[in-house]
Amino acid sequence: FFAVHPKYDCPHLTDENFNPDISFYSEITIKSPCADCSNVGENWVCLKCGQVKCSRYVKEHMLMHAIESSHGISLSFSDLSFWCYKCDSYISSPELREILKAFQTKKFYTPSGAIQENVKEEEEEEEEVKKEEAKEEDKKEEAKEEKQPEETKNEVEQLEKGLEELKIAEVTKDFNRKTLEEFAEKLRAGVFKKIAIMAGAGISVNAGIPDFRSPGGFYSKVEKLGLPYPEAVFHIQYFREQPEIFYSLSGDLIPENLKPTPTHYFFKLLEDKNQLMMCYTQNIDGLEKDAGVSPLKLLQAHGHFDSAHCIGCKKEYDINDLKNHIKEMTVAYCDKCGKPAKPDVVFFGEPLPARFQSCAFMMQDADLLIVIGTSLVVFPFASLAEMVNKNVPRVVINKNLGDSTVWQGLKFKDPKDKRDVAFVGDSDEIIRELVNLCGWQEEFEALMKKN
Repeated sequence: FFAVHPKYDCPHLTDENFNPDISFYSEITIKSPCADCSNVGENWVCLKCGQVKCSRYVKEHMLMHAIESSHGISLSFSDLSFWCYKCDSYISSPELREILKAFQTKKFYTPSGAIQENVKEEEEEEEEVKKEEAKEEDKKEEAKEEKQPEETKNEVEQLEKGLEELKIAEVTKDFNRKTLEEFAEKLRAGVFKKIAIMAGAGISVNAGIPDFRSPGGFYSKVEKLGLPYPEAVFHIQYFREQPEIFYSLSGDLIPENLKPTPTHYFFKLLEDKNQLMMCYTQNIDGLEKDAGVSPLKLLQAHGHFDSAHCIGCKKEYDINDLKNHIKEMTVAYCDKCGKPAKPDVVFFGEPLPARFQSCAFMMQDADLLIVIGTSLVVFPFASLAEMVNKNVPRVVINKNLGDSTVWQGLKFKDPKDKRDVAFVGDSDEIIRELVNLCGWQEEFEALMKKN
């Protein structure tokens, strides 16, 4: 959402610039200090020699290290992005995927940065399931022996319930046909009980909010301003130096008098059916909340327009007054320290909310991932798609299919793959058709009218 679009054809991914061996980074932690100034936080690790140095926004020790050593590629502890000093650009490549996963584990999975391997966990879970199944079988046998005639009431109801469960079991999680009809069949049968949703700007376009990266989108409007890249409008460093750029351009992004789209209401419908585990959204418009999705089921990964604070002393600033400043294209300044105030939206260069880490860990519990309205180029949000277990289906609904590192890991076109499926087109149109195929039209329409 606020990240720089990376370069996908970096020619410097060679042994001279980075070490692909994951074990090489085993002793490095996200809290490792800068080797030159002991700064902790805004640091990078050199992917050639493993030295940790601070960023250009602290004392530029990583930049100086790159110049002196000619080691070109490093990784940010802040947002897990990759930078090539020789390309002078953020980069992305399948060759970096395993390194990214290793540092995702360090950053998100546990407070200590350690986690058991997924394979081991799955084996242990499978063993526990087998033990529980054995116990259940023993209980059933004992119940058969002790069962008396007067205890047979409700057997018809139990039989009907068993038949219903059998029907659900017959509908597997695998996507054999990779059609919308098959997806609807699985939803209607209740195959998925812990659905994780990753939502992006594309789902709010029909509500009147411009998207960012498509032709004619928000970023295309700022390309003539002389910024080093369009996304600099939302970079915290540029905001500190020139807050007037943000205030003069962000009027279109203020979420006022907007209504949720059918896609937003679909999230709420899944929650009402007890099928939604968590909705992870990049959007700052709050339309998921307006559609009725409860706060416990919603993670606004890139913040929101519900409140604002001074970037200096952190004093809370009246959000309505700040919105008026945006409309008037004038900067809102703190009356305490004189620094500019900004909405509680996560800018590029800022860490994501603390809740992101705990909610990211929940991805391991998901039994289905729906990616909708996002090009998956913004990290660390995009990395959530790779945090689900390896057997979990991933459904993508988007106007087009991207080419980021994450997209390259999805196997939509592999005839042997039964996990990944994509539906290309307008999200609202696809969702309406999906709801109709599920037979949920009446309750869906009633939900939208109610809200």
